[in-house]
Amino acid sequence: MAAEEIERLKKQFDLIDHPEGGFFAEKWRGDRKCTLTQPNQYDGPRDVASSIYYLLTSPNYISWHKHLSEEIFYWHAGGPLKVLISKIGHQESNQNF
Repeated sequence: MAAEEIERLKKQFDLIDHPEGGFFAEKWRGDRKCTLTQPNQYDGPRDVASSIYYLLTSPNYISWHKHLSEEIFYWHAGGPLKVLISKIGHQESNQNF
């Protein structure tokens, strides 16, 4: 993706730098909270759901991380996306989009 297109998208969707690389903007956050019963790094209630726009530019990538909530990906444009999914004690699976 050309630098001009990246800048246009950043402006159009009010994207800011994401701490793990790329750019993002939160577009929605649910009004309900939940408390996780399994031990984790977060204290107290968490939002049940949120939605962001995320722009990942080449050669950036997202480092391995664990989510405490489900994720939904929407691919709108650009090159292929490879998602690696791993669960402790299970074989890694690859998803190509």
